Amino acid sequence: MFILFPNAKQVACFDTSWHQTMNQKAFLYATPYSWYKDYHIRKYGFHGLSYAYITKRTAIILNKNIEDLNLIILHLGNGASINAVQKGRSYDTSMGLTPLEGLVMGTRSGDIDPTIIPLMSKILKKTTKQIENILNKESGMLGISCKSNDLRDIWIESNNNEYNSKLAVEIMTYRIKKYIGSYLAALDFNIDAIIFTAGIGTSDYEIRKLSLQGFEKIGIKIDFQKNNLAIDKNTEYDISSNQSNIKILVIPTNEELTILEDTYDLIKDN
Repeated sequence: MFILFPNAKQVACFDTSWHQTMNQKAFLYATPYSWYKDYHIRKYGFHGLSYAYITKRTAIILNKNIEDLNLIILHLGNGASINAVQKGRSYDTSMGLTPLEGLVMGTRSGDIDPTIIPLMSKILKKTTKQIENILNKESGMLGISCKSNDLRDIWIESNNNEYNSKLAVEIMTYRIKKYIGSYLAALDFNIDAIIFTAGIGTSDYEIRKLSLQGFEKIGIKIDFQKNNLAIDKNTEYDISSNQSNIKILVIPTNEELTILEDTYDLIKDN
């Protein structure tokens, strides 16, 4: 690239940089502190470009200053994570040192007991690297459904009452609900909006409904009719009920625009 365009500015935009504002209580693992100090073992988080865009866009939609916003954002695609935003900055996120931690994803397991790795390495007579590969590429919705990592295929089987496909949806949405609940508590139940984004988040009304099921008891209420109509991946929607204490939004992400804006900010004065 440098040879082809020797005078061009080269800019790197990291998906982890958005999460630099996390406090140590959120990003440190309860492992020996020397692991962090000497080897930088900590939660870094991902999907930061997406979260940065959604936070800016939500501020415009709600007509609020970014620094006044408290949000829970769900980036739900084949890779999936959730971000708690406090005062317009990343406060906590579900992905960790790698994208394997957190929610159940298309082929990633999300949270597991780490001792499963050496145990299955011994049982299956595979290396830990091979087990890691299984957890990244053969687990999640694919692993539970035994059929596909594509939620559209899983829904077809689930609607035909196929056991493993139904179970995959239940496990996925149960994990999402647990994270939403924990981030509500982490933000002292003081939030302005819950936002769904990315491929599944913007198109799958059933996943949105199941993910928020039960939260109406604390005033977070979805409008089912609005939700069912919110299926265009390129359109923004407000799917909250008139009785909801907070806004529930569906906003398509635009990571490329975030990269463009960040790049412009870096090079405009040079």
